[in-house]
Amino acid sequence: MPRIGFREWRSLLQICAAWLLCVGSSATLAEAIECGDTLVGPGTYQLNEDLLCDEAGPGLRLTDGALLVMNGHSIAGRSAFPLEIVGEGVRVVNGRVGGEFLIGGIRVEGRGHRLIGLTVEQEVFNGGECCGLLVTEGTEGVDITRSVIRVRGVPAIDLRGSGHTVSRNEISPGPLGGGGSLLVDGTGHRILRNLIEGSGRIAFVEGSSGHLIARNVVRNASAGILITSNVTQLVVRRNRLENNRLEGIRVSAASQSIFSGNWAFGNGGGDLVDATSNCVTNVWRNNRAGVKSVGGTLNHPCMR
Repeated sequence: MPRIGFREWRSLLQICAAWLLCVGSSATLAEAIECGDTLVGPGTYQLNEDLLCDEAGPGLRLTDGALLVMNGHSIAGRSAFPLEIVGEGVRVVNGRVGGEFLIGGIRVEGRGHRLIGLTVEQEVFNGGECCGLLVTEGTEGVDITRSVIRVRGVPAIDLRGSGHTVSRNEISPGPLGGGGSLLVDGTGHRILRNLIEGSGRIAFVEGSSGHLIARNVVRNASAGILITSNVTQLVVRRNRLENNRLEGIRVSAASQSIFSGNWAFGNGGGDLVDATSNCVTNVWRNNRAGVKSVGGTLNHPCMR
């Protein structure tokens, strides 16, 4: 019997790991997926064709440990949220929700879900009805990563609840323009290494707190990072904000937050702007920027 060398063992282990990521310990369920279905876990479901759903409700609902492998296919329809995720531990990978001249959106509630490698497109303006991806109040620990979100006239992501991670995504308006912001509410989120371009921004809902905002790039957009009143205890570090129409970073009030290592140049409303009179509880250190303003005073010593 031939001996198996180190490289062969490593390749075999990598194949096994990739297989386990997709199927876990549950069998793949072979039934054809149709509009209006509820996919219940544990189990792996394979989408093998595009779904265009005419029903007013969700085109597809996933719950409690279901894994949907979309295989590059799409789900779209007339509902604002053709895909709905509820319960605990749902995973969705490698597909498209919405499409050109279609409504596309995902509604998420529950806890512990993972959305990986998706494209969400909402090219039909739906009268301002929510967003491309809604993570509802009370939801916990959702991971949204390596996805592309393009919307028109509404936020790209409306992030509520607690303890979510949004990382390595690309956010922009659709070809018809408008929209594309990352709207942050709730507590304790990690917003990491995202790219935002076009007409969007990173903005915070009043009362939001305890977030880490790090290594994001916001460029050629409406604004960079906007922090309104009563948003507190943020760590905003090593973000790159350039050539936005309004401010690179703007803080409207005392926020008990730390701003460090950010790079901001070419922003129309000022690169770093603190609306307080003397930075108050806002800590600025080791930032590089063109125009710095505190309470209307340029190059104030409290902003470094």
